[in-house]
Amino acid sequence: MVYQNFCNGCKKKSLIKVNSNGLQICKNCLLVSRKMDKEFIRSLKKTFSFNIEYSFSPSNYKARSKKNFFFFEKLSKITNISRKDEILDFGSGYGALLEILNRKKYKVIGIEPSNKNYKISKKLNHKVLNKYLNSNTFKPNRFKIIVSLYVFTYIYNISEILSIFNKILKNNGYVLIRVHRYKFSNSYRQHSHFELIKKGVANHFSNQSLKNLFTIHNFSIVLLESNIDGTTIIAKKLNKKINYK
Repeated sequence: MVYQNFCNGCKKKSLIKVNSNGLQICKNCLLVSRKMDKEFIRSLKKTFSFNIEYSFSPSNYKARSKKNFFFFEKLSKITNISRKDEILDFGSGYGALLEILNRKKYKVIGIEPSNKNYKISKKLNHKVLNKYLNSNTFKPNRFKIIVSLYVFTYIYNISEILSIFNKILKNNGYVLIRVHRYKFSNSYRQHSHFELIKKGVANHFSNQSLKNLFTIHNFSIVLLESNIDGTTIIAKKLNKKINYK
């Protein structure tokens, strides 16, 4: 079995084995990630394309919309977003955030790999693409805002995704992400947590690794907040290359 021998977040070949479950830490950016091989990436894509152990829950739709908008409001207070500014929801799911942003007349589009969730979102009249993001999906300098809530934990190509974000964001555009917490989180207290790693969890974040990753990919951290549920980061695209040590 062939593993990629570079970091998922910064592409440096500076990985140290953490445990027998396949976890490794990067000496450069401090990201803890799973060993990546073709079989795992194929399994991950299958999980999120066909909703294996990942599905729409009608009962929590309104609650999820409200929760997602709570994070968006943090960003809107910082950036003063215009209704003319385009927003991308990366990993939009069944459209919980798209729904509330549409109601509030924001110009927003989602991108979602799950065909099932895509169809649910389309029935709700959301503007959404059913695909994975690549460098040619959108034109450069298109979006003022990119939002991604509880998605980065499962991304097997963080370095490429952050590079694409940088490309498709306007100058001085912003990224808002929310990730599951790596330290002190509810999930890490669960007995079965490390079994879940084998099924789809690709990355485990500390606040320092998040800061490092955004710095490496030329973003400036504007806000970082953590609680037992997760960590929220708002970062601004920089026009000048910054040095990372």
